[in-house]
Amino acid sequence: PKRVAARDLIKEIQREESITTIYVTHDQTEAMALADRIGVMLNGELRQVGHPEDIYLNPNCVDVATFFGMSVVDGGLVKESGKVGVLPEHVDLGKGPYKGVVRNVEFAGNSYMVHLSVNGDKLRALSKVRPRIGEEVEFAITRYKVLGS
Repeated sequence: PKRVAARDLIKEIQREESITTIYVTHDQTEAMALADRIGVMLNGELRQVGHPEDIYLNPNCVDVATFFGMSVVDGGLVKESGKVGVLPEHVDLGKGPYKGVVRNVEFAGNSYMVHLSVNGDKLRALSKVRPRIGEEVEFAITRYKVLGS
């Protein structure tokens, strides 16, 4: 696609010319692909600055977490207080101590994005197999981030 080709060209120019670039985008995938460092602005306020991997895995608040694709659920699920953020790739469907009901399934090329309802919260998971909508599934959470407000 043209957008991906444009990102490649921008990165190539940045490397060849050794230039600092400020690039404004509302597309978090694009920001992570292009940036060495990201500044996340929400509602006119700078909420977090860091390397793409750091922000993706360790957002400092609920707003940044959801912007970068985390499901935010009640921490009581994993015996934490407050809210926790969980990335879809950190939810293993099939076996585990937790149960949820499949609300929706999206085909995503080499996997499925599975939307679960868990104790009134919404949680997303990646799966290699397509579960049935309405099915109760067991799952494990392999990693999560305790979040501030």
